[in-house]
This record gives sequence, structure tokens and C-alpha cells, in this order.
Amino acid sequence: MALVGRTVLLPRRRDPDALAQGLAEAGARVLRVALTRTVTGPRQEQGLARLSEDLVAGGAAWLVLTSARTVEALAPHLRRAQRARGAGAAPGDAAERRCEHAPGSPTASAPAGTGAPGPAGRTGPPHHPSNPSGPGGPGGPSAATGPTGTPPLGGPAAAVRVAVVGPATARAWEEATGLTPDLVARGSAAALLDLPDLAGGPHPPAASLGESGADSADSADGAAGASGSAPGPGAPPSRTAPDALAPAEAQRRLLLPASALADPALAQGLRRAGWEVEQVEAYTTRALEPGEVPDELRRAWRPRGGDSGPDSGPDDGTGHGCTGGVDAVVLTAPSTARAMVELLGRPPRATRLVAIGATTARAIRGLGLEAAAVASAPTPAGVREAVEEALREP
Repeated sequence: MALVGRTVLLPRRRDPDALAQGLAEAGARVLRVALTRTVTGPRQEQGLARLSEDLVAGGAAWLVLTSARTVEALAPHLRRAQRARGAGAAPGDAAERRCEHAPGSPTASAPAGTGAPGPAGRTGPPHHPSNPSGPGGPGGPSAATGPTGTPPLGGPAAAVRVAVVGPATARAWEEATGLTPDLVARGSAAALLDLPDLAGGPHPPAASLGESGADSADSADGAAGASGSAPGPGAPPSRTAPDALAPAEAQRRLLLPASALADPALAQGLRRAGWEVEQVEAYTTRALEPGEVPDELRRAWRPRGGDSGPDSGPDDGTGHGCTGGVDAVVLTAPSTARAMVELLGRPPRATRLVAIGATTARAIRGLGLEAAAVASAPTPAGVREAVEEALREP
């Protein structure tokens, strides 16, 4: 076990947490404590409600989901829209809940084999990672119903296909709706843009091509020119009634609920591919108040002195405050990196920062810090290997 004797801070609270389990199985002591909270306000609620109405009416070709948090924020609105349309209650209706990463005491996951409890493994329905020949791909079928027999979004005559950023988001979607995503990317926005079904842009329905092939083939460019500027983050979905949309118009639309702090690169890439993207704020993320940070975490961060406040400066080379009780920090989002510096101060020299992906690594550099390693994939194995690399002796 390569991480025996190491303490790794994973600044989030999720139960179960596959990343924490993977680190614990490698021998690490994992401190889990949220440094941020997820907030959904009235504006986000209104946007999600309208987006859900679009979905159950089949008013778009694709729903693209970039995080489990987005799924959790969207799910209750989607179930209400399904009920209002007479589609019946979706699976999991009794478990309706809001995404909230509340503060609390850090949870330490003991190394595997010690007899102490660690985080349990995820037990959600199996997902189907997609590729060009997988479910929903050019060579694979598009399921008519979800795994529990629930009709797809929008009904069998106008099914909205679902693409998710990675396996964790796929599990969240399956647990919330009982439906299997059509496409599962490999954990990043760039991977979503590499999926042929999205990168190739909208494909007009066959009926539209038969009636006026030339006009339909140019419909994506025409829509982009007619609409002027595309809606930015936080803009509500189009006020055009989904039922009134012509099939060709609906087939150009792609719905993208996401964090208010989301990197715009995904929406920009999808628009370049020809999609009419409607990006909607699903939630925002805020740092905890300083008084909400557990004392145990502050002690672990700087056990031999040093300023643990937000104005803490870089190491001056004297050794004061340079040795921390945390060997590595796994940062899973840009907002988490910013909250770490705001609430705990800059890390001691010996503490290594590990980014879950390129976007988070850029945010770390923007704070004047460096990631010692970047996970090759946002998976338990990818994160564990990155932590091992970061802590490897030079």
C-alpha cells in the first residue's frame, strides 16, 4: 500500500465517496471535510423549472450534465414537471432532495486492513460507459425505456438524449431517474466535446431532410445567425413553448444546466459545433464562513505554528510553519482550491496539491500555487496514482 502513513485531505463530504475509498485502500488516512457549500437560489430554481418543462416536452435534442451536483439540483424539478405533464412519478420520488454539502467535522477514512471503518463503496445501478458503438452511439441502439421501464424524457415520440461527463454523474442520473444516459464521457468537458454525437453538431430529422433537404442542412448556421448572441450562463431557457417548436428546431437545441462558476469552454465548444446551447445556472458554490472550519482541520494544516488565516503568505524559507500534518490535498474543483486558500491559507511547503483535472490545475496556478500532479482521469484509480506521484521522493 503505497500511501501508508500519509494523510490526504479531500475537501468535500460525500457518502459514499469512491475517491476517499480508493485512497484509504492504498493505505492513506483520508480527512474529509467540506470547504464549500452548494447554494440554489430563486433564480436558479426558476431556470431549472423551465428547463425541466422543456425536457419532458421533448423540446431539445440533448441534455448535457457535467456533475452529480447538477443532477441533484435538477431532479426534483424534473419530477414535478413529469407529474404536471401526466407522466407519473419518476423512480426515487420519495427520496427527493436538494444538493447540499453542509459543513461538519472532518471524517477520517482509516487505511484498509486496519479494521477501522472507511467509506463504503458506491452501490448505485450499473452505468454503461459509452463509446462510438455504445448505447446511443452511431453503432448502438437508443433505449426506448430506462432500466425500470420509465419512459425516456419527453416520451417515446420525442426522446431527449442524455450525455454525462463521467461515471459518477452517470450513477447520479440513474439513481435520480432510473434512466441510463445515452453517452458517458471520460470525466472532462474536453472528453464531452470529443464524443462524435456532440462534436458532429445537430442532425436534422429524416422527415425534414425529405421535405427541404437544403434548408435543413443549413439550419444550424441559420439559427446561429438569427439568434444574435447566444444565451450566457444563468440565462433561462427559451420562452418559446417546447410543444410549439418544429422538430428541426428542437433537434438543434441542447440544454446545459451547470454551476454558475462553470468554465465556459464546454458551452463555447458546443456552439462552435452548431448546437443552440441554452446554459442554465443550476447552483453556485460558496466558501464556508471561517468559523465553520473544524479546529481539527486547522490543527492538521499547521501543527507546528504558522498563520492559518486567509492572509497567510508563502513560505519564507525559514521553516516556520512549513511542516504540516497534511501530506497532500486533492482539489476537485476550482471553487475548492479558492476556498482552501481563503479559509486555511497557503499550504505548507511540504504539502502537495493534486488537481483532479486540467481546469482545476489552471485555477491552482491562478492562485500562485502549483499542482504537484494532475489526475489522468477523475476516477479513484486516476486520483490515487496522482497522489502517489505527488508524494514520490524526487
